[in-house]
Amino acid sequence: MDMPSVLLRGLGITLVLIGLSGTVGGIYALKLVHSYALDSNAAGFVKTPISQMSEELDRKKADADASISELSLNLNNASFAVASAGRKLSSASDAINSASKNLTDAGINTRLASWSNRDAGVYLSAGATGLKSWASEYDYNGSTLPSKSTFDSATDKITISATKLEESGAKLDLTARNLESTALALGSTASQLRESSQELQDVGKSLNQTRKNFDELKEHLGGLISSASSTLKSSAENIERIAGLASSVKAFAYALLGYLILLHLIILGIGVAVIIIETNIFYSGRE
Repeated sequence: MDMPSVLLRGLGITLVLIGLSGTVGGIYALKLVHSYALDSNAAGFVKTPISQMSEELDRKKADADASISELSLNLNNASFAVASAGRKLSSASDAINSASKNLTDAGINTRLASWSNRDAGVYLSAGATGLKSWASEYDYNGSTLPSKSTFDSATDKITISATKLEESGAKLDLTARNLESTALALGSTASQLRESSQELQDVGKSLNQTRKNFDELKEHLGGLISSASSTLKSSAENIERIAGLASSVKAFAYALLGYLILLHLIILGIGVAVIIIETNIFYSGRE
């Protein structure tokens, strides 16, 4: 066997091996491409739960908004009611404080009247005593003045009046003390009501601030849920686009591998033809 025949046979065998390996490899590659399942159906299996999650988030956002809005409304009503009660207590405190001042003034005036009655009683008693002393030394002796017994009767009445004035003064003094004590009690009540009013107004402000905090929470939570829902929707759309792109790539891979398999089959055929030609040439040369 000469050198050209050896080279020709080697070329044919090489072409056969290349064609055979390429064909087998192409068929295996086709199998791999066929097993790649990211098509529109597979994308649907992924997209559907993501879309459901997005819809569920939207529903949860609506429920959360409704709950927080209702809570905010209740807090607002409570804040208004508590603040209104605080203002009413403040008005009541002012009224009671005014009554306390009036009672204090009445107590002072009553005490002054008590002192006046006591002083008048003392003065009348002193006058009666002086008049009785004068009557004791008085000698009627035909005078046109009233008799001694008449003077005694008059001084007794004056003394009784003086005693009543002093007793009235004592009662007025007791009344003044009661008025002052009541005024102090009312003043203390007014002070307590004022403190309670301030506390209620502070509670009202706190409730109103809590309502504002819930409104801010509603805004932030709604934004967070909306962002998550939008992200899920974008993910579903991206998966759908990737699935479409994968389908296009898969179709292109089918076509390319088909061409490559056909090319290697041609190479295989050429290799077989070269071997047949070399064999014919070899046997023709021996004859």
